[in-house]
Amino acid sequence: MTVMTMPATAIPNYQDVARRYADASNAHDVGAIMAMHSDDTNYHLHGEVEIHRGRKAVTDKFTTQLKQVPTSISR
Repeated sequence: MTVMTMPATAIPNYQDVARRYADASNAHDVGAIMAMHSDDTNYHLHGEVEIHRGRKAVTDKFTTQLKQVPTSISR
């Protein structure tokens, strides 16, 4: 039996990921936000019924959403 382990570099630092995501959101940097999403990503904004499916739909939603807020407070 072969046991395979993942190298330590494959385990993300979740605090770093959260910080990068918050920084990208605060900067209204949709490209940086989407760099952390896969091609088959889904996004659901609390309080809305619609689920945005796929990179284009999620990119469009973030673009529209971030235009509506002058700054974010997610830090």
